[in-house]
Amino acid sequence: MIDRNGAYRAVLAELLPGAEVVHDRFHVVANLNGAIDEVRRSEWREAEVEGEELIEGSRYLLMMGRQNLDESGLDRLLEITRLNGKLSTAYILKEEFRLIYIQSVRQRALGTSPNASLVRGGAGILRDLAEITAYFKHRISAGRFEAFNNQIARVIRRTCGMTNLRHLFVKMRAQSLKQI
Repeated sequence: MIDRNGAYRAVLAELLPGAEVVHDRFHVVANLNGAIDEVRRSEWREAEVEGEELIEGSRYLLMMGRQNLDESGLDRLLEITRLNGKLSTAYILKEEFRLIYIQSVRQRALGTSPNASLVRGGAGILRDLAEITAYFKHRISAGRFEAFNNQIARVIRRTCGMTNLRHLFVKMRAQSLKQI
């Protein structure tokens, strides 16, 4: 199981040429959420004042699955997707791809998109489809590791300017003992 970064793939191919590579759901959905965020930012920059107000504050709303939204969140999502075609397309494609993992359907693929960010993201997913579908065979995820990395990054940000590295190490160790 590796991140989709090309550097990891090159090292793995060199050191373990026969290894089956797995791209887990966490990283694939994270990449798709990144593409949605690019679309959202682009649409916000191009929008008139009314469109800016609609799009503003919608980042996490667009990244969440519908089943995780409360009634007001679902209403807002429906309004955004009704009034903005590109964001609607981006959200639908992300949710459809997420359903691949939920339904274990291996034969679906992303189609074309009117947005370059989604086309680029879809091309990368199609390129890595064998590794992505290896998830269904191995069912492993790096979600807990990523959560731990984020916790350590927050500790480091909070201790910016700290001159006592031993204290930083103690803080990081204390964070590592917390359950993720």
